[in-house]
Amino acid sequence: MIERLTAQALPCIIILFAVHYVCTHLLWTRTNGKLPPGPRPIPLLGNVHQLPTEYLEQRDPEEHFRLGWEPFIVFLDYGDLWKKHRRWVYGALNDKASLQAWQSVQRREVAVLLNSMNSNPDAYREHLGRYSSALIMETAYGHTVTSSEDEYVHIMNMSMKLTTQGESVAASTVDFIPILKYLPTWMPGADFKRKAQMARPIVRGAMKRPYYMVKALLASGSAKPSVVTSLLEESIRKGTLEEDETDIIFSGGAFYGRTSDD
Repeated sequence: MIERLTAQALPCIIILFAVHYVCTHLLWTRTNGKLPPGPRPIPLLGNVHQLPTEYLEQRDPEEHFRLGWEPFIVFLDYGDLWKKHRRWVYGALNDKASLQAWQSVQRREVAVLLNSMNSNPDAYREHLGRYSSALIMETAYGHTVTSSEDEYVHIMNMSMKLTTQGESVAASTVDFIPILKYLPTWMPGADFKRKAQMARPIVRGAMKRPYYMVKALLASGSAKPSVVTSLLEESIRKGTLEEDETDIIFSGGAFYGRTSDD
């Protein structure tokens, strides 16, 4: 049913794109005069087909915000908030004491990885995935992954999968025609918005659950050293936890999100 509606909506999307192109072209011509020499455009599409696709595939700000990734450092505009997130992440990755403490975690997980590879070499992808997940969960949250079915790893991986599925051609088109983000979810061709609505609570839950786990352990005095633990302790000491909490949640998630991209 959804596929049929999407196919029916294709002409509408093409017409909207054509109208947007014509209006933009006329406005640009009136305000800027003759353009300098450049690649010859094609009717309606102009030079869109010549734009680098790698950037579009790796960074769709509108789509990632709808999927629940705000405020995620990769998609933040340069400013005070971006500087705050960068300072936290950079500080965590360049603190010598923390790096030395995590060496024992790395050695342990390398041993687990090698043992798994030796026992079942055909499942090397799963072993490598577990290895990277275990390192990040311990570094970011102080959580030791003891099973491939770990609940926190599972929900993180699910959020990444839904994000990838939500990055359709129609969703990417929003970056070129921002008005498309106002399409009602029931309208044919708005399948990308329906997917985003489904993914958003899962993505945000994946960021929040390990954070609240660390927060509860910290309150009971049993939290292990980690990036999120350090950020929580600093904010509590300064009395800025209410202001910083959302940023801490997504700073922790940034570690897992970046690793999953690899």
